[in-house]
Amino acid sequence: MSKKNNLLVAASGTGGHIFPALAVSKEVEDDWNIHWLGIQQRLDANLIPQKYNLKTLNLKTPRKNIFLFYQYIKILMSTFQIIRILKEKKINLVFTTGGYISAPTIVASKLLKIPIIIHESNVVPGMVTKYFGFFM
Repeated sequence: MSKKNNLLVAASGTGGHIFPALAVSKEVEDDWNIHWLGIQQRLDANLIPQKYNLKTLNLKTPRKNIFLFYQYIKILMSTFQIIRILKEKKINLVFTTGGYISAPTIVASKLLKIPIIIHESNVVPGMVTKYFGFFM
């Protein structure tokens, strides 16, 4: 029996991010140990099967107000938490579908030289895909 590789799926928040990631996860689950990174108090806890080892971060959806810059800094600071997760789980590949959980996950993966797949299912790319796609 061969040892499976470890895949981190970073998809959270809405069905537009979660359902494409679930479809991909279902297709590869026989060949990969799947770990899921989401955000607390979002749809993740209700939609992600337990077999995908859901780990959530305590982040809030950025809101356009005078604290927007601070909110973005907090999201990017979660990169350090994600680095720890990537190392602990010995992740070999990261798959993300955009959304604000993707930004720190992409940065952490690049710092650790872990390959990343970004899936964008919209005609117009979202902000994270647009600004972090150059990391590919």
